[in-house]
Amino acid sequence: MNKYWIWLTSVVGGALVVYAFISNGFFPAAYADGEFISARTQEAQVTAAVTYYDTIIKQAPPQGSAPKSVKEITPEIRRGVVEKLIENSIVRHQFAKKLGTAKQLIDAKVNDPALDKDETKKNIKALYGLDIPAFKQMVLMPQARKELLAAKIAEEKLNFEDWLKARKKEARVIIFLKGLSWNGAEVVAKAK
Repeated sequence: MNKYWIWLTSVVGGALVVYAFISNGFFPAAYADGEFISARTQEAQVTAAVTYYDTIIKQAPPQGSAPKSVKEITPEIRRGVVEKLIENSIVRHQFAKKLGTAKQLIDAKVNDPALDKDETKKNIKALYGLDIPAFKQMVLMPQARKELLAAKIAEEKLNFEDWLKARKKEARVIIFLKGLSWNGAEVVAKAK
């Protein structure tokens, strides 16, 4: 009888832990080049992108075929964010191979004194819904890695965009999100 209660408590406890992890986004949204991309990271990026596009749409009245609300383009935003996260993962992996950590180079590009100004902080918060540390992590650091890697590739007399396309084709990518897949070059929406 004692073993039964221990077993039951273990199963229920394990189920609660799994539920807590899943409900907080601690499960993979994608796998790219040896790195898992969490659903939590993906959702944070989608939220920032939706905030950005919502702000832009509200500031400039839509004309012609332009979207009238962010809801119209949210699926495309989600697809684009997953693609960008996969590209960031591939760039991070290739960056580590070619340049190591290069923390000082990245910090030099990311730590702009203008980011400490109250006006800049206010604008980033209004435009993306992010504070400065999150903005650095989500936007500036990936961009800095990409620019530094592009410079390294240019030293090798190669076109960075062509080189990156080849790396994307070589990378092992799996998308765990419903409705999206990887075609070897980009994230595409699955036909319904």
